Amino acid sequence: MFSPSVNIVRDANRALNYIPTENTKRIVSQLLADYQTGIRAFTMIGSYGTGKSAFLWALEQNLTGQKPYFRDKLFGAGHTEVVRFVGEYQSLANVMAERYGLEPGVLYPTKI
Repeated sequence: MFSPSVNIVRDANRALNYIPTENTKRIVSQLLADYQTGIRAFTMIGSYGTGKSAFLWALEQNLTGQKPYFRDKLFGAGHTEVVRFVGEYQSLANVMAERYGLEPGVLYPTKI
């Protein structure tokens, strides 16, 4: 079955033919520069079909050491865990609680 779109959850273990463009290489360089200054959250915005999910798929492959599409060890050495979420029309807190088997609305202690 041919599917032109990429879904980061559905296609996590699929082999895709991703070709980094100059634009995506520039984006990765900017992410790395921002990360090195302490920024840890990023937003991707773009029209439908522009390759956002394919880019995230390739970035995950790079970060987890499966395939170096951009650079080796983008954000340092060690294990990288990628948590995949696809937007839904419900509370992100509830989606995360369900994903991790937690009770929605309960405050859990954090490790500092």
